[in-house]
Amino acid sequence: MTTSGNESLVKKWIEEGWNARNPELIDELFHPEFEVAGRPNRRMGLEGYKRYVHDLLTAFPDWHFDIRECISEGDFVVITYRVSGTHTGLGYGSHPPSGNRLETVVIDVWRVSEGKIRERTNAVFEEKDIARQLGFNPVYIPTED
Repeated sequence: MTTSGNESLVKKWIEEGWNARNPELIDELFHPEFEVAGRPNRRMGLEGYKRYVHDLLTAFPDWHFDIRECISEGDFVVITYRVSGTHTGLGYGSHPPSGNRLETVVIDVWRVSEGKIRERTNAVFEEKDIARQLGFNPVYIPTED
């Protein structure tokens, strides 16, 4: 099976942006009108997503996506991954570091348009399980500077 260009683009973001701690890739890979839908973010645009990535990597310095399955069709890429990290830093909303380890499965639907990542919809996010592991509700609310 061959990998589509859209699949390669999204995987590059996961592997080189998230896992290799290179959030500057957002400017290269994401469409200016990028939008997130679904938990834990609810809805946000490109600047909100940049803040979310920064905050998550600060709060979970060992954050990692382990891609399990990836299916692409047309403009859409569906990825199932196991995410893990330890909440040892500040930055995930107003929650102080809990020291708790998080491991869960997430399914995201990504849409690529004009050669850029245009949208991410969080299709599966086990909020209750994540809250149990972390000791707080995982809904992300950015802190003010």
